[in-house]
Amino acid sequence: MSARTASYIAFSQEQVQLDNVIFAILSLLAVYLSTKAVYRLWFHPLAKFPGPKLAAATSAFEFYYSVARNGLFPLKIEDMHRKYGPVVRINPNELHFSDPEFYNEIYTGQSNARDKYAPFYRFTGATHSAFETHNSRLHNSRRQPLMSAFSKRAVVNIEPLVWEKVNHLAHRISEAAHQGVTVKLDAAFSALTADITSEYGFGHCLGYLADDNFKNDIRESLLASLNLFHVVRFFPLIMRLAKVLPYRLVQAMNPNLSKVLGLRRLIRSMVVEELAKLDRGSPSNATIVKALSDPSIPASERSMERLGDEGFVFLNAGVTAGKTLAFTIFQLLADDKRRWNKLRQVLTEAFPDPNALDHVAEKELEALPYLLFPNPAEFRPERWIEAREKGQKLENYIVTFSKGTRHCLGMNLAYTEIFITVAVLVRRFDMELYDTTEKDVEVARDKLFGYPMGPSEGVRVIPTVVR
Repeated sequence: MSARTASYIAFSQEQVQLDNVIFAILSLLAVYLSTKAVYRLWFHPLAKFPGPKLAAATSAFEFYYSVARNGLFPLKIEDMHRKYGPVVRINPNELHFSDPEFYNEIYTGQSNARDKYAPFYRFTGATHSAFETHNSRLHNSRRQPLMSAFSKRAVVNIEPLVWEKVNHLAHRISEAAHQGVTVKLDAAFSALTADITSEYGFGHCLGYLADDNFKNDIRESLLASLNLFHVVRFFPLIMRLAKVLPYRLVQAMNPNLSKVLGLRRLIRSMVVEELAKLDRGSPSNATIVKALSDPSIPASERSMERLGDEGFVFLNAGVTAGKTLAFTIFQLLADDKRRWNKLRQVLTEAFPDPNALDHVAEKELEALPYLLFPNPAEFRPERWIEAREKGQKLENYIVTFSKGTRHCLGMNLAYTEIFITVAVLVRRFDMELYDTTEKDVEVARDKLFGYPMGPSEGVRVIPTVVR
């Protein structure tokens, strides 16, 4: 036998051994996946609930609609409810309910607090924040130091700050009116809320309202996070790796991730500066930094990671109120501005002197009947007045800020921002929608928040001054 033949035989034997190893691995994987599917379909605690068998057997079903179809899973869930009823198994470990009467059974109060489903809360990378804490006891201990900072009384005390920023926004819109240019409300309102939350939480106004285009690092980070939401939810290792890799490398690999990390770096710099002030005994207006660095809190909960994670969640959540404001203005302007004109009439009757609106308390605006569901997708403020006359309470069906132990901490601040901003803009300006339709604000895709079906420039208007 020649050396060449012997070498060929040895190579063939090695190839056969490698093929056998690969076949064995694939066979074991097939057995594992098959066994897992059998367990999920017939022996899992949720096996008795209705839903597509594929959804019960594998999370690939949800992955397809959430990632491959770019956030269309909620539409698929609606289809499943029409077919299977009010309770549907939407993936191997989750049920979805379409009965609003069951809401309070899920989002319970402190007397019946429950741990949350950990896999859902791992997409932000803010592992030390109250938001991402799934254990109910630890969540409560992390949330408590922040409660007083966002109470109704605390928010009333910072209304002058809100008014200052809203008046700055009004000045910018007035400039645009005199120049005859359009205003991108999504960007403008996000700049407003970012300037408020950064100054209140960290003692630093980031000055986005002063930027010509309302450029906003927080908004860019949030949009990047939302685009990554479903991918990171299925593969949380991505965010963990991004946090430990060199920033320049992440920038080169994924611009979206670098925007998220860039905001974290910005937060860290503000936290370091405010902590240095506190160490020197200097005064600080950084509400979140002061609340979370209080000596009464265990040292393990006063780490830089904790402060950074809570700040990251707080600033991103604060910017979302800007999107809500843009949608609200669109709905007021739609349908021949019928609702806009009605609200202006209500405001004019309540505040005949437009100058008085510069310092009115938010509670006075909230008391107006017109400020803010047989057709829940329809923006119709009159439904509140009609329901009150019939003795009905629609508040039970408003869960914008969630309910129970995890309701949004920033709810009072968000309401104050919305009431004051809407009142000021409606009373001082007239607006025309510019190249904006219902398709720009419809909720058709899920990226943690609702997104329209197609690309959108957001809500754009041409303002004119009426005062």
